[in-house]
This record gives sequence, C-alpha cells and structure tokens, in this order.
Amino acid sequence: MDALKTAETYCEKLDSMVHSLNSIVQVLPSMLGTESHANDAPRNYLILAQTNAEARPFGGLTGSLGLATVQGGHVSLQPFVSDSEIQNADEPVVDLTAEERLLFTDKLGKDIRDVNFTPDFPRTGEIMSAMWNRQYGVAVDGVIAIDPLFLQNMLAVTGGVAMPDGSTLDGANTARTLLHDVYARMAPQETDEYFAVAAQSAFDHIMRNAGNFKSYVKALSTSVEQGHVVVWSAHEDEQNLIADSAISGKLITEGAKPQVGVYISDETESKMDWYLHREVTTEFQKVARNGANQYTVHIKLQNTMTAEEAANM
Repeated sequence: MDALKTAETYCEKLDSMVHSLNSIVQVLPSMLGTESHANDAPRNYLILAQTNAEARPFGGLTGSLGLATVQGGHVSLQPFVSDSEIQNADEPVVDLTAEERLLFTDKLGKDIRDVNFTPDFPRTGEIMSAMWNRQYGVAVDGVIAIDPLFLQNMLAVTGGVAMPDGSTLDGANTARTLLHDVYARMAPQETDEYFAVAAQSAFDHIMRNAGNFKSYVKALSTSVEQGHVVVWSAHEDEQNLIADSAISGKLITEGAKPQVGVYISDETESKMDWYLHREVTTEFQKVARNGANQYTVHIKLQNTMTAEEAANM
C-alpha cells in the first residue's frame, strides 16, 4: 500500500511538472517576443525579488524589484530598486473585496510590503502592477516573483556570478548568503542595497547564460514545482494558459477538490525565518454524516537557532 501511495504521489508530481512545462512552452514565444512575435511591441515585466527571511505565502517580503524589457528574445534589465523606494498609497491602488479588507486590511493595496500577504499570486500581480504604474507611469505586461532558492537552483546550472564586494553567488551559497549572512553582517540600509544589486546581477546572469539547456530546464521546472518562481500575465489569453499550472501561484478553491493550505506571513521585520522550520501534515479522521471527509491538520513550527548563534546576534 505504501509503495502504491508513493507511486501515485510521484505520478501526480510528474503530471503537474509536465503540465507546468507545457504551459510555459505555450506562452514563452509571445512573452519573449520570439518567432512570429519578434515584431511585436516590447514587453515590460516587473521582477519581484523576495526574501524568504521574512515569510509570505509565496516566498517572502519583496526586498527589491526591477523592470525587465523583452523584445525579439532579448532581455534588458533596468536597475533594481529597494522596496523602500516604493511610496505607500493613501488609498488602495485597486478595488479590494470585503473579504480582502477583513483578512489583510487596506494595506494589501497600499503598502508594497503587504501586497503578497494574499496566497493568490494572480491577485498579487494585479496589485503590484497597479502600484508600479502609479509610481513610475509604466504599465507592465506581467509580474514575475523569484526568491533566493530560485537563484541558487539556476546558478547551479549557469555558474556563479561575481558581486561588487568581491564575493560570488553560486549554486551552493546563494540562499544562505541572501537569507542569513547579509543580515548577520550588514546594517539594514546596506542589506537593502546589497539585495537589490544581488537580485539584479544574478537574474541578469541567469537570463544570459543558459549553460546546459537540459539542466537549465530541469532547474527551472524544479523551481516552479517548489514555488520559488511564479508568474502573472496582464494578457488574459496568456494568463488563461498558465492559470491552472503551478507557475501561476493561483489559489485553488475548487469545492469538489478541496485542499488544505497553511500560509505563514511574518510581520516582525526580524528577518529571522532562516531559522524557522515548518512542517505540515494531514491525518484522515473519519467520514462525516454528510459524506464529507474529516482531517486533522498538524502544524509544527521549530526555531532552529542554537544558543551560540543567539549569543552572537
């Protein structure tokens, strides 16, 4: 029975991976302006570089962000800016639902640090797009969120990238450097600047150095399945193509196929979630009188910081 369950789980993951890759392949030509789309107008994509050290449902706090312009398959990046550069709005930049106001308050549509509190990334994309347009007057064609684990997965294939301070981010040290080391050795203002430069340099390097194509695709697919990169398109036809795949980050709300979701958002601003170990399991209990299956959800949160590390903070 355990072997069967393992096989079923593997097949489900494989099916999800194939579905995600198929969705990506269908939208890439228009998103990158390649092949028949080479003469289309340039596309602008907002890149959100998230730090999982301050948890959000899809990665973490948006530490820095920048604009990528794509045409004819060529990608150019503008300098990334820190989240502190994005001014809070007096009123939500989009109309919020009563449920959103109740769960997340108006800050969901006013403060860039709160935009990804929702576990539904298409909604985050819409709000981020409006927020960027409000400040810079640029309407984006989509929003792409990445985190240090995505960068590390991809740099393992493309090779490391040198940083201005002489260090190198690569396929082994990127996550620890960006989620732990910089916060341990730098002042807050310095970490903002470092994170912006690191995100831009690493993303630009990844886009320009595919390395082994098979390994590149595998690393990208792994990152998608693990939730380390999600995409929202402002073009309805493209969004419809990716909506049901993992890369969309869409919140699943199908009543016929219910799923348990546990989402953690850290508002302490401590950047301590590197030490937070999370474990969620579900346990079937019984079938209720109305035919519904009842489960118990077990959530375990563990602080992995040692006494020695705490003493040196």
